[in-house]
Amino acid sequence: VREAMRVLLRTYSQACWQDLKGAPEAIEAGADRARERLNEASAHVARAEWKQAQRALTAARTELNAADRRAGQVTGRVEELKAVAADPQAPVEGVRFAVRDAQRLAMAQPGGAAPHHARVLDSLVERLENAPQRLTGPNPDYWGYLQELESIKTAAGDVVTRIRAERAGG
Repeated sequence: VREAMRVLLRTYSQACWQDLKGAPEAIEAGADRARERLNEASAHVARAEWKQAQRALTAARTELNAADRRAGQVTGRVEELKAVAADPQAPVEGVRFAVRDAQRLAMAQPGGAAPHHARVLDSLVERLENAPQRLTGPNPDYWGYLQELESIKTAAGDVVTRIRAERAGG
C-alpha cells in the first residue's frame, strides 16, 4: 500500500489521491486493532470463555476486512489510473453506450422523447463531450475524469429508470 501511495503521489495530480491520503496509517491502525482482538481472544480461550473469544475473533476479522478494503481502494486506484492514462477513450465507450441506450428508449416513447428527458440527455451528451478536457495540461485529473464519466453513466441510468416508471404509470 505504501508503494502504491508513492506511485499515486509521484505520478498523478493531487485530486487523484487526496481522498486516500491517510490510508496506509489507517490500515496499520486497523491491523494493530486486529492483533489486540486476537490477543484478547487468546486470553479468553485460556480461560475457556468461548463466547468472548468468538466475539474477539469476529472483531479481529472485522478490523482486517476493513483494512483489506482500504488497501484495495489504494491499489485499485493505481490500476484504474494507469489504465485510463494508457487509454483515456476506453472508459468512454461504456458511458457512451449508456447514454445512447437512454436516448433510444426516450425516442421510442409515443410522440418521441419528453422534453424534460431530452434536456437531461442532451446535457449528458455535452458533459461526455467535455469530459476529456479534464485530461489536458501537465497534470491531468484522471480521477476526476473517471468520476465524471461515472456520474454521466449514473444519470443516464436514472433517466431510463424514470422513463420506465412513467411507462408503468408510476
